[in-house]
Amino acid sequence: MSNRSSREKERDSAIKKNEKLKHRRRKARFITVLFCFLVVCAAVFCLLSLTVLFKIENIKVRGNSLYTAEEITQIAGIEAGDNMFLISEDIVSTSVEKKLPFITSLKIKRVLPDKITLTVTETSEAIVISNSQGYYSADTSGKVLKKYVDMPRALVLLTVSNKAELRVGEIAEFDEQEKEIIERYFKIVEDNTFSVNFINVEDPYDTYMKIDDRFIVKMGARTDFEMKLSHLKVTLEKINSTETGVIDLSSWSQKKQEAYFTEQPIDDYIK
Repeated sequence: MSNRSSREKERDSAIKKNEKLKHRRRKARFITVLFCFLVVCAAVFCLLSLTVLFKIENIKVRGNSLYTAEEITQIAGIEAGDNMFLISEDIVSTSVEKKLPFITSLKIKRVLPDKITLTVTETSEAIVISNSQGYYSADTSGKVLKKYVDMPRALVLLTVSNKAELRVGEIAEFDEQEKEIIERYFKIVEDNTFSVNFINVEDPYDTYMKIDDRFIVKMGARTDFEMKLSHLKVTLEKINSTETGVIDLSSWSQKKQEAYFTEQPIDDYIK
């Protein structure tokens, strides 16, 4: 009696284990089938998205004033019928910024199901960079915008060394010492700190600028540049409004805070 009861319990236990195993297998098969079904659905959706769905029907351009919407979309390489999700913002932006130099950024906004908006940011000429390569206008970030045959009169002239690489649509390339001093002069132009006529940094250790059509200001190297500017403002207040000449700050240091003004003609200074 006892042995029979024990065998029955073992059999019942085996049956239960077998049923649980079958249940787990059925569940595993169901999950596998469901997963495969979802993968197939996702693949079909992706295929449709890239071939049939989300075709561009409406293209808008915003923020442009220097270039037409047609010019921008043509350079961007975007046409009606293109799939909006196959367009790379990085690739489009890089192409547009280089080929249409006055554009400094381009953002893409997608509006389902078929609309795309290109928002561009434009820049303006702030300075003309000159060396043996010619005259190139640039904005205050140093992006080269346009090449000129002759010097544009309305812009500040920046004369640099022949080491500089100037290519339209790209940031001007300077060696490290020249770059640092140029960035400081760009800041003067950008902030309109003084009425600057021209800047010469051919020699990064002996730089100077002409301001107010009255003064050559010798700034020297980049050392203590901002403090030199502060001293320059004080010096200008002390000079008679009828005088013109050279203000020398090239030897200025925190130990020797002196500026030297010499009244003299300044037309012989090279632009």
